[in-house]
Amino acid sequence: MADAAAPRICVITAVRDNAPTVERAIASVLTQDYTPLEYRIRDGGSTDGTVAIIARYAARLTDWQSAPDGGPDAAYNAVLRANPGPILGLLNADDWYEPGILQAVGAAFRADSTLDLVSCACRIVTADGAGGLRELDRITGDRLALRPGAVPVPNARFFHRRVFEQAGYFLTHDPAGRRIVGTDLEFMFRLSLIPLRHCILPQLGYTYLAHPRSETFMPTPAGREALNRSKLYIAGLYLPRRDLPPAARREVRAWHRQATRELFATRLRAGDYGAALRLAGQGVARHSPLWLGTALKILLRGH
Repeated sequence: MADAAAPRICVITAVRDNAPTVERAIASVLTQDYTPLEYRIRDGGSTDGTVAIIARYAARLTDWQSAPDGGPDAAYNAVLRANPGPILGLLNADDWYEPGILQAVGAAFRADSTLDLVSCACRIVTADGAGGLRELDRITGDRLALRPGAVPVPNARFFHRRVFEQAGYFLTHDPAGRRIVGTDLEFMFRLSLIPLRHCILPQLGYTYLAHPRSETFMPTPAGREALNRSKLYIAGLYLPRRDLPPAARREVRAWHRQATRELFATRLRAGDYGAALRLAGQGVARHSPLWLGTALKILLRGH
């Protein structure tokens, strides 16, 4: 798409130790027939050959660097604060764009300069064990809406830079210094609370690869605990707010209830009864004494 009036799209990839998949992600950007295009890669200090793969494409990248960065959300934030864009796409190193999606996104923003956000259909796939891919889910239409409870998938969305200027950037760490997992959930929830002009394209544009290293889709037990700990922290940011719409408050309470329940069971299994008791107290305080029934069911099931 060689058009002087086309908006500049900046794609950012944050990566660390993704040698098996990063080349596919890079190729999915560089084979898009779209200009003007920026492509910026931030590697968090890979040691598995990822850096050598990126270096092969250096001449075709706007810029890239490799250094410890505090995680993918911190890497995204660093680029977002450096005034890129004005249209921004976030591509995970495990995933890829489908052909033609940047053309469709650019055309949508060109047709309506007031748009804040363009989303595209996306699919979740996993390896099928025979060298191919099996589709687990396809996210389209209203499931991409900006509302509490919709699927977050920020990587299947393209943001005008003013969205970040208005709403802020991704959360990265909690007060204890632990990296927040599932920050995409919080960010898209935050966007659902402000008025934005949003367009949803029916075109398949993004493929998400679910695998055992996925932090949110197929987490390990330790990853699940980290995700629930982050959900509890995020819920704690919003529950005290008096201005939350009812649907938003129900969603946040559901995060808190689910995370408290799972962490309570995890702490019991680990024999950390003090932490389990504190979580039970949080469940009762945030929900109702009936939460004790949930705790009792967990105990009767043997955790």
